[in-house]
Amino acid sequence: MAARKAPTPVALDDAPLSVNMLVYGKSGIGKTVLGAGRGGADLIISCEKDKGVSAKRQGGKGKLIWCPDFEYFMAAKKAWEDGEYGDPEWTLFDSLTSIQDKAIQWILAREFRKAGGEDGVRKLDVLQLQDHLEYQNLTRRLMSELCDTPRNAIFTAQEMNVETDGGEESVLPLLEGGKGKISNFTCGMMTCVGYMKVIERPVSEGSDETKTIRRVYWQPRPPYFGKDWTDSLGKYTDNKTLTQLWQQIQGSGASSIDAAPAPKRTTAKAARPAVAPTRTRVRAR
Repeated sequence: MAARKAPTPVALDDAPLSVNMLVYGKSGIGKTVLGAGRGGADLIISCEKDKGVSAKRQGGKGKLIWCPDFEYFMAAKKAWEDGEYGDPEWTLFDSLTSIQDKAIQWILAREFRKAGGEDGVRKLDVLQLQDHLEYQNLTRRLMSELCDTPRNAIFTAQEMNVETDGGEESVLPLLEGGKGKISNFTCGMMTCVGYMKVIERPVSEGSDETKTIRRVYWQPRPPYFGKDWTDSLGKYTDNKTLTQLWQQIQGSGASSIDAAPAPKRTTAKAARPAVAPTRTRVRAR
């Protein structure tokens, strides 16, 4: 293998940096609304069933790429990396839990076909030992590639409970593999990781009426994991939009975020999913 030329040092103030943000929590808690609702991402690459409904109804103005299966997602990922969807300030990947699930389904279906379908020795819904290794390594590679692309990206995930080696419970983003190792690896790729929960507070002292607060914890709050490399978001934020979080990060002086164009890849191009506005018809029942 030919030796590479040594990289040239760049002053930290001039380094082209970008933010990778992961928000996780229970289903329906408001993660997609944070990522793509009012003040949210310009581009949504989604494997979720709602197809942008929650984002649209909460004021989202971005464009949606819905990926019904893993091959669609991989084509959309490649196009995003190559800059074929333009240069969005923020892109939402919704959600890592669903993306990994699509990858597992893709592996199962592929091996089922290779084994002869219904007449073969494989069952469509049963992973074998080598399948676990493949989807775990595949998840690692995908997260490394997505986070290496120099653009701002926000990721969502559901939550899972994991027992640590010391017997304590830890709550992490829901990514299967290695008893939390894949989830921890993914968190390590991120600039910021926040746990979202809903808190009900009285509208005023003594009032029976309550208001809903969507809080994101950006610092560890056992058993929940959190981190903030920008040192700008504090222990938690309440009811913030993505735009407001971004302004808070930029105003902290921790870093000057200047997203550079995505590097071009030399691999063969796959078919690209079409970009569609987040318009969804709701049929009357």
